[in-house]
Amino acid sequence: MRRVSTPKSAVTYPLNRILSTEGKVRLLRVLALNPGALGVSDLARKTGLTDRGTRIALTSLEPTGIVELQGGGTASRVSFRVEHPLAESLVALFRAEEVRFETIIDTMRAAVEGLSPAPSAAWIQSPVATGRDLPGDAIVVAFLADAASVDDAAIQLERALENLERSMDVTIEIRGLTRADLVAMTGAERDQMIDATPLVGPAPSALTEIIKPHKSTDRMRGRRHSDLDARGLSFGRAIAAAIKRDPALIERARVWIDKRTKKASAGEQRELDEWQRLLRTASPARLRRVLTDPGERATRLRQTLPFLDALSVSERDALIDAAESSPERGKSDT
Repeated sequence: MRRVSTPKSAVTYPLNRILSTEGKVRLLRVLALNPGALGVSDLARKTGLTDRGTRIALTSLEPTGIVELQGGGTASRVSFRVEHPLAESLVALFRAEEVRFETIIDTMRAAVEGLSPAPSAAWIQSPVATGRDLPGDAIVVAFLADAASVDDAAIQLERALENLERSMDVTIEIRGLTRADLVAMTGAERDQMIDATPLVGPAPSALTEIIKPHKSTDRMRGRRHSDLDARGLSFGRAIAAAIKRDPALIERARVWIDKRTKKASAGEQRELDEWQRLLRTASPARLRRVLTDPGERATRLRQTLPFLDALSVSERDALIDAAESSPERGKSDT
């Protein structure tokens, strides 16, 4: 079999081996930020790896000299070698990672606390809250407010977090909820509340006491929107491909939104404002991920695609043809 890469010098490029897999990075993060030796089982628990996966990663890490194994078998313990020439830099890297996330959380909390009137509660929902998010997934910030102020509060919060999105290269989705919204939640939405991380006010799990199950609503929503969602995803993929070929399409969409906003209804204006914020803050690569993401927020955004109206008639026809003929059309994104 033909090699997919050429070996590189371990002396010249030691990080190739030290940071070559996610398992190694997880182990080094725990060891670098927790002084002292840890057992293999403790390491596995703290990193989310299996015992076997932990041992495999350690076997590969030990020759690099960045970790030290003491003892053998089930009694073996592992420590981070601070004497290694790259140890200080690795610790600094993991500290910077911690500070980045703390800055994101603190900034979001401060933005929520600055809202007027103040919401009853605010929280971060999955997938970030459960630690299962992937690159490009949005940080979902939800808050509970009264019906009279919820829309204005959502707009305030979106604007307050624009700089954070830009500086940290993250996508933040704002969900303003009322008590009625909580009662009407689907089962999946209720589960997200239980797993959520509080920012301000009571824990979201405490709010689930006023939520009543609506199993029939879950089934009806799924049947009603599945075809439209699949069509929207096909268009999203076609637009993402068009942006990759010509990033200027992003600016054309922004110009169209500015013109359309003056005539839009309040509901449409809210959707256009969210698109405009995304177009201002997201890199082209992150924008393409949003357009092709099968997740809940991206699915909702694709119901209003400003790119189509920014195209000429011939460009729009070509894009529609590309979307309709896509081999991905109708496939399930899992």
